[in-house]
Amino acid sequence: MKSQKSYRSTDTVITFGVFKGDLDEHRRQLKEHIGRPQSENMGTLVWESQEIAGIGRNLTIKLSDGLMSMDKYEGDAYWELFKNDQDKAEKLKRINSKNWRHMEIEITDASGDNPINNQDKETTARNFLLKKIGQ
Repeated sequence: MKSQKSYRSTDTVITFGVFKGDLDEHRRQLKEHIGRPQSENMGTLVWESQEIAGIGRNLTIKLSDGLMSMDKYEGDAYWELFKNDQDKAEKLKRINSKNWRHMEIEITDASGDNPINNQDKETTARNFLLKKIGQ
């Protein structure tokens, strides 16, 4: 699991990319260990009112899952979240050196801001998530 910074207009949010292992199994493990998401579709799972010791209470955990593609002409990457089972199956058929499955997890506070504002909290969040996906 690798953390990365996503720059927004008011703050910077740390997201955690999940790249190794069976990503479908990781999704299942999160649902088993965190509980049923308040919002769920093939490309996005959202858990609200979560608590992570050392980070805070009333947190939102959002998992986004889809196909990341590299535009060979522009050199830009773009991310298409899965819409449903059929869409996921179609997109996964396109996996190659320029298209790969990309799953990331974002944790925000009740205001939608970044509660992970130092290295200790980043490590705490990573360890929490790794434990929840069974790694």
